[in-house]
Amino acid sequence: MPQVTLFRQTKDGKELPTWWLYYRRHGKTFRKSTGTADNTEAEKARTQLEKMLAFDRRDELTEDFFRATRNLDRKEIPLADFLPGTRATITSKGTAGEYKTVDRDFLAFLKERFPSVAMLHELRSTHVEDWVKQMLADGYKPNTVNKKLKIIRIALNIAFNSGLVFRDPSRPVKYVKASEPNKRCFTEKELRLICSSAEGYFRYTAALGLYTAARLGDIVCLRWRDVDLKRGFISFQMRKRRGKAMEIPMHPSLKAVLTELAQESECRPSDYLFPDRAEKYLKRGSPSISGEWVRFLAKLGIVNRSRAYYKKRARLRSKLRKAGKATPPTISRTPSELSFHSFRHSAVSLLKNIGAPEAVAMQIAGHESASISRIYTHLDEASERRWIAQMPDFIQPVPNQK
Repeated sequence: MPQVTLFRQTKDGKELPTWWLYYRRHGKTFRKSTGTADNTEAEKARTQLEKMLAFDRRDELTEDFFRATRNLDRKEIPLADFLPGTRATITSKGTAGEYKTVDRDFLAFLKERFPSVAMLHELRSTHVEDWVKQMLADGYKPNTVNKKLKIIRIALNIAFNSGLVFRDPSRPVKYVKASEPNKRCFTEKELRLICSSAEGYFRYTAALGLYTAARLGDIVCLRWRDVDLKRGFISFQMRKRRGKAMEIPMHPSLKAVLTELAQESECRPSDYLFPDRAEKYLKRGSPSISGEWVRFLAKLGIVNRSRAYYKKRARLRSKLRKAGKATPPTISRTPSELSFHSFRHSAVSLLKNIGAPEAVAMQIAGHESASISRIYTHLDEASERRWIAQMPDFIQPVPNQK
């Protein structure tokens, strides 16, 4: 039987009254409070945990045993009620809709293949694995399958952390090996074509994307209080990466472009730089604004997708969604190798091409990979400003209109 040890923690040389449990599981060390200072109650908790670990080691732990030893409410939770409940904190309508679609597809699969599985505690890893295999058999790409699996994992991890199930049934299921993303940066010729042709909103966002490496969602949500033309910095919180705070020096061309925009706006601190797009993005998610940019690129001949193509695909997807049917891969989203996100790739590539250190590119793009490099590298404002200023100038000045 696995050994569980009782101990008391010490603080300032004094022993605290509460008993703690020390044990090892799956090669990891755990410490867990018993919540009691009573010796008898603590010993009961120790014995109980040893029994649970013994059953778990032999893979014989049943849901009934788990619930009995944890004194859990035996009320059964329907999966159809549990999954939507875990999405209640999602504020973005686009994200909420995406999660709702995945939940509906997952429940439809279970209803068809495993009609007896209706409760949360009845779900097993084999059910999730079969769902993944079915999606691959239906022709979904590995990246799409992995994204859907991740969405279901978020919900089941909440169930595990809340003590509603002893095991997370999605944890043993491995992600599908996916090919490298087909995104690429713009060529110099493409950048010059875009920047010389873009006007208004497209010109401003192109400059921001190229010289800050920011995502389109972060750009359209910028407010004038985030733009410090006097200091030459843009500050914002990334909508991804748990709201990571960013402060990026302005390239001289970007500063000139934003000065033009400021002259056309009232520049109240709480106002968005692009109010209409910000409202659209916050209500309908990223597809509503990213598609607009793809259509602009198609108009320039840089991508081959027409507006009619997207309208037809959207109508088919909407029709299937209303009928409660899954979207087949033939009309599912097929990412282009070029989109607004390519400005982010271009920004990082340009910085590296002019010899900027890896840490500078990571700092400006907000990347969290190569974390050891970031821990041991400290960048000052002058360093970031110098490398930003050395990036090539692709933004063409707008001729004065008489």
